[in-house]
Amino acid sequence: MPWGIVPPRRLRAPCPQGITAAVRIGFDDNRALGEKETGGRTALPIFREVMLRVYERELVGPVPQFPREIEYGIDEYLLRQAALQAERDTPPLDGR
Repeated sequence: MPWGIVPPRRLRAPCPQGITAAVRIGFDDNRALGEKETGGRTALPIFREVMLRVYERELVGPVPQFPREIEYGIDEYLLRQAALQAERDTPPLDGR
């Protein structure tokens, strides 16, 4: 089997209509990918790129809209993460 192809019996992502895309990153023996790396964290940029190209090339219908509550939750989460990162990157005032 070619590298990168997951046998259908191992991964299924059913969808009644439209498109289905799934990205799985990992070793066949399930060993760790690396320090602080997970399959989802590593797969997300690939999934994002695939979906951007699909919709840019108009291979399917319009981009689906999430309910505003979901979008709001994502926005809030990203703001919290950015604030935490900024806090970690800011040196203390006393220089320690």
